[in-house]
Amino acid sequence: MATGIVNPYALATPNTRYRDAVLADNPMSLWMLDEPYGNDVATDQGNSPSNGTYTGALSTSSTQRGSRTIFGLDAIGNATTGVKGGYVHCPLNNNNQSKLGRGYSYFDVSFEFLLHVDGLGHENYLLYGWSPWYILFRNTNRFEGRFQSRTAQTDYARSAYSAISAGTDYHCVLMVSGTNSNRTWYWYVNGVLSSTNYYAGAWAGMSVQSYLKAGGWTTSAGSTGIYGGMAGIAIYDYSIGSTKALAHYNALL
Repeated sequence: MATGIVNPYALATPNTRYRDAVLADNPMSLWMLDEPYGNDVATDQGNSPSNGTYTGALSTSSTQRGSRTIFGLDAIGNATTGVKGGYVHCPLNNNNQSKLGRGYSYFDVSFEFLLHVDGLGHENYLLYGWSPWYILFRNTNRFEGRFQSRTAQTDYARSAYSAISAGTDYHCVLMVSGTNSNRTWYWYVNGVLSSTNYYAGAWAGMSVQSYLKAGGWTTSAGSTGIYGGMAGIAIYDYSIGSTKALAHYNALL
């Protein structure tokens, strides 16, 4: 954990198995989001790091950092109201933009994160670089990812309905594997395949912003910040597959 004001909620012997399992599989970026309040740098531990910045209430309110855990790991978000009034701004360096944006011959990428939803009924944008892409938790109790190519073709990656319930910790992985003409998106929730989404048609590479925002927005009264907590966000420039997805989940147990 980065240096800063002592986090009063930090575990005496934090579980590092999840972090170590993820790093062993060579992510481009890994933001654990476990920095204590008082340190506004979200350290990227991946192989192509882009440190993020805690903004808004995540920077100014001590209850937004370290007052909750997910699978025993420190997470962002107040223990009762979630991430309100802030988000983590994570720039994507040129290398990461290039690897996320490829796709003229193939398109493989994975997004991984830990989530706890406090209540249903809102659309919570968990990770987004809008436009052109986002990952959200819909009020239909399922995940959805929307990704757009440089020629404005859109893929939607949707988990099964009722994949998520309030008050439970979740390990989530969204991955795509394929070529510019045939791609399959996979949602894994707590190590189990939730859904597959197949797309055929030209894919000229993903349109990519120079940043992503984590925990950034919900439709609840148009407020900033999701109604819940997040931790352990990783991005890979390949499809990590079912074996690694399950191994990462098991490292949390």
